[in-house]
Amino acid sequence: MDVTASCFNPPLAATPPQVLIEYTWGLYRALECPCPMIGYNARWLLEHVPKNSRKTLVHGDFRNGNLMTASHGIMAVLD
Repeated sequence: MDVTASCFNPPLAATPPQVLIEYTWGLYRALECPCPMIGYNARWLLEHVPKNSRKTLVHGDFRNGNLMTASHGIMAVLD
């Protein structure tokens, strides 16, 4: 779906990937309940933010359970 040519009026707000990661990571840290895997995933995502990304429509259920990981890093974000 071409979000820019969609019927949404006004257009939906867009959040750059790095901003969303930093915002979500900040909310988690405010809980003061450390979980090493969440910390690892947040740091990995921030180190691997794509230079160019396209706008897509997602349902916003970004959470640790939606990450596919392997020994060498995050393989996919399932959404």
